[in-house]
Amino acid sequence: MSRFPLLKHNDIVQCMRDMGIPFSEEDLAKPSAGRMQAVYEQFAELFMGLFTGEFDSAIQKCGEILEYPVQTTLRTADIQLVHCASIGLMAFHQHLVQLMNQVGILDFSIRDLLKPEPGRVKRILSGVINFAKFREEQLETYEELSKQSENYLRAHGELSERNLDFMHQITGIKQQREEEEPYARQVKEANKLLTQKLYQLKSTQSKIQEQTDRLKRERNVLQEKIKNTSLSLSNTKREVEQIHLRIVPAPEKLRQAVIDMSESLMSDKNAISNLEKRLRDLQMKADVLVQLEQDLISSLKAMEECETEVIRVEEAFKKETRHREMVDQKEIEVREYTVKETQLHRQLVHAEEKLVRVQKQAEQKRQTAQLRMEDIRKEYESMTKERAARSREMDLKKASIERTEKKIADLVENVAQETQVVETEWAKLNSHIELYMDEMRQCMAIAG
Repeated sequence: MSRFPLLKHNDIVQCMRDMGIPFSEEDLAKPSAGRMQAVYEQFAELFMGLFTGEFDSAIQKCGEILEYPVQTTLRTADIQLVHCASIGLMAFHQHLVQLMNQVGILDFSIRDLLKPEPGRVKRILSGVINFAKFREEQLETYEELSKQSENYLRAHGELSERNLDFMHQITGIKQQREEEEPYARQVKEANKLLTQKLYQLKSTQSKIQEQTDRLKRERNVLQEKIKNTSLSLSNTKREVEQIHLRIVPAPEKLRQAVIDMSESLMSDKNAISNLEKRLRDLQMKADVLVQLEQDLISSLKAMEECETEVIRVEEAFKKETRHREMVDQKEIEVREYTVKETQLHRQLVHAEEKLVRVQKQAEQKRQTAQLRMEDIRKEYESMTKERAARSREMDLKKASIERTEKKIADLVENVAQETQVVETEWAKLNSHIELYMDEMRQCMAIAG
């Protein structure tokens, strides 16, 4: 069962005319091999862009390959011509099979070219017309695909521009990296020096902290001694006052006591002076320690700032590494885009060359088709005239045949009548012969 509806005769003829193919109901009712081959050639040209002239080179090569060493009654050139025509017909049939498979005629054979039948022709033409209508309905889809192709080309141009922008950015980043490379090395070296200095300052800080703790402990001991000495001095003064109150009349003892007390006082004063001097020294050391502590705090702040700067530099290096990785990735993408662009450009060049070739071939085919259509129209007109003349001749021959048939019928009837008379006479003659033979037998019997 067909996958498409069978059309009426007048619909087929009208659709064929709409496609620019001359066709009549008589061609549909009584198809001929030459007429249908011309129609199939126009189908191949319309739907496949295929001209019969395109097989000439292949046919010529096949003709050159063929060799005929045995001589026959026909000339070799005639034999080659017959074979080349058969090769061209078979090649054309193969392309028609491809077209008919797309149309839905899966059983198209060489018989449809050489001995077309009305039913088969109607089915094939219905399928081709339905295919042509479907093709015309899908024209919008083709235009949409063409627009998508244009959009893809436009997107390719935009991507190419973005690719150039990325290339410029990458070049700028590379230049900036090359310019910042000496500064980065300097920062690395300064970072190393600051790190070493930081370690030295930490060591110095620990030593100074130990010395400060030791001096603080000594200061506390000395302050305690000063406190005790001051307390002893006050006690001694009170004792001196009490002694003054208890002065005895013995001057020698008193003098000796005074001398002893003076010596003790001088020793105490010397001790106090030494203690005060040591206290001043300790105060100076304490001031130096405070200054050192302030310097140490400043150093610690500087170390913290250095650590912050080191962290910032490390982050900058990490950022630079990420940027370098991004640049490498962008370079890979740029190379991929370049390869894609080259491929697309090559495909575009091939497509443009193919388009130019197709346009030239289409123009040549159109001109050839116009010439062929003119030849076909002239041939069709001459065939129509010849057919009309032959129809008139056939009518005359048909009338003559009818008259001849009538004469033959009359003659047959006369012959039948004469045959009947002859058979009657033959029967009579046969009876006479038998009677004569009987008489001869009787005579021979009497004579014997």
